[in-house]
Amino acid sequence: MPTQGVGPGGQWVTYPDQPSGPLANSGGGAKSEAINTPIWVYGHSFTTDPGSWCTAGNEFFKLAAKALGASGSTSYGVASGRAVDTAQDVVGQAVRTAKTGSTWVGTRRGLVIVDTQANDSYNPADFNANTPTVPLTAVNRANFRDCMRTIFAVLSSASRVDSSAFTGQTGTWVSGAGAQYSNAELQRTAVQGSTSTYAVTVPSAGYVWLLTYVVVADAGQGQFTVTEGGTTYLTYNASDYPCASIFSRRGSGGAQTVFPVMLKIVASPGVHNFTITKTDATATNIYIDAFFVPHDRPVPIITFLDQLPIYDAGGAGMNGPVNYPLTVANKAALDVDVRTVASEFSNVIVLADPDVAENRSLGDKFHPGDFGMASRSDAIITAVNSLTAAQQQGLYATP
Repeated sequence: MPTQGVGPGGQWVTYPDQPSGPLANSGGGAKSEAINTPIWVYGHSFTTDPGSWCTAGNEFFKLAAKALGASGSTSYGVASGRAVDTAQDVVGQAVRTAKTGSTWVGTRRGLVIVDTQANDSYNPADFNANTPTVPLTAVNRANFRDCMRTIFAVLSSASRVDSSAFTGQTGTWVSGAGAQYSNAELQRTAVQGSTSTYAVTVPSAGYVWLLTYVVVADAGQGQFTVTEGGTTYLTYNASDYPCASIFSRRGSGGAQTVFPVMLKIVASPGVHNFTITKTDATATNIYIDAFFVPHDRPVPIITFLDQLPIYDAGGAGMNGPVNYPLTVANKAALDVDVRTVASEFSNVIVLADPDVAENRSLGDKFHPGDFGMASRSDAIITAVNSLTAAQQQGLYATP
């Protein structure tokens, strides 16, 4: 019988149960039965609605939704976004150009598309159109992986326990407000020995996630443990997660100096009373945002390895002779990083963007035009055709 859940745009809707027949047949996207479930989209300018360089209505997610018989599509894409911006989108609301409804709700079902690599490959130094592409360092890549892990973990969650839901605290804690945090706040303390306890139900998967942050200005300081009784489940040291400032052009643009770190806590299924204790003596804060509980049937997530721009021999931008080799090298490194993090999640499918010049030749040499959008849609349809039985279950409110 039909069940209810959160639909496109965040409204409460009724979903049908999973179809009994196959989702789709290969060959031009022809389907034997509509998937009849939403498509959710996060990312940069390739994912905006309307699209940057395609005919309105030809955005790849709209083409895929029509071909697959989805119940609709909702895009939270924002031009110039980087992975750190998208992580803010799913945890709460991004600092720059917030999108209403972007915060992921664990009761949502459907197909999720994440496309947030290109601007990290370009890695611009500033807003200047001809700005140099900055080579990614090992620290930049580690921060990118932490952002992608945060995105995938939040999208794969069933519920969250926010930092304000503590069952007890000792010492000195401060509530820090910020739309980018879960429930628009986090708990922080700079006082050694301060504790905060949370009741968290570990699912059958045997783990939960804890979201914290590293800050460039903290210079790698800040330590805490997660314990219950005499058992230590996690020891965290910010120095193990170095971070470095990057520039994001999203919205008004500016430096990004705070990065999410999603920590995995392995524990037996059932209710645990986890106590977080600041263990170092420095005056540096530790940050507690939320616990995220994995869904037993997480939504399938398709993430793209973005296409390269068309080389411009006479250009001075990111696809010009000076910057293009750096963009190529950055993208190759991030391709590895996306695949590495995706391998930690059974519901994440990595798609190489159909990377042929025709995909961008009718646009601006960077963004997909109508041809490129159609190619992306075809790739999504093929991926949906290939979902495993377990991945298909995440599309629907009931298995």
